[in-house]
Amino acid sequence: MLEIIPPSGVAEAISHEREVREFRPTAMILAHTVLDPETGLVSFATIVSAENERRGEPRNLWLPQGGLDDEIPEVAASRELREEIKKGIKPVSPEAFTILGAIRDSSSKPRDGYKAKGKGGKLLIACSAQVENTGALKPNRRENIARASWLEASVLQAILAGNMLANPRKELKARFSIAMIDLVLKNLAK
Repeated sequence: MLEIIPPSGVAEAISHEREVREFRPTAMILAHTVLDPETGLVSFATIVSAENERRGEPRNLWLPQGGLDDEIPEVAASRELREEIKKGIKPVSPEAFTILGAIRDSSSKPRDGYKAKGKGGKLLIACSAQVENTGALKPNRRENIARASWLEASVLQAILAGNMLANPRKELKARFSIAMIDLVLKNLAK
């Protein structure tokens, strides 16, 4: 079952996670808006998972402002996102981050493609952010990012609108879409 958590309930959800287990967000869904002077605004969604950090080197992910900075511990950014940062994509400002909400997956077992300890209960925190492209983004990646933009629209808007739980079929579509974002990220990393 997918539980939709509004922005106002994210801090409470994190507190609850800390009570029942050591809090470590499985992933953060980030909806980036790339400010590209040639193509205009290009949006895409990415999942940043602490499990993707193989070097064991925790890094600060740009944390959302507005009182929730201290509620979210350091999250190791995924390798592909770090590479994009190195290439010249940087946040416009820390204030550009906004918490859109969160999704708690209380499935009896983890879905394929996700490594999780124990059974289900994964908490996905959805944020939006604006990042600036300084010109180092490779042209051949723009098409891939445009494809991921469709996923952002179908997942973040549909799931966080809170209408997914009313229809089991829609909930199934939400699960599939989240997995699809994961696949897109793997393709982008190639």
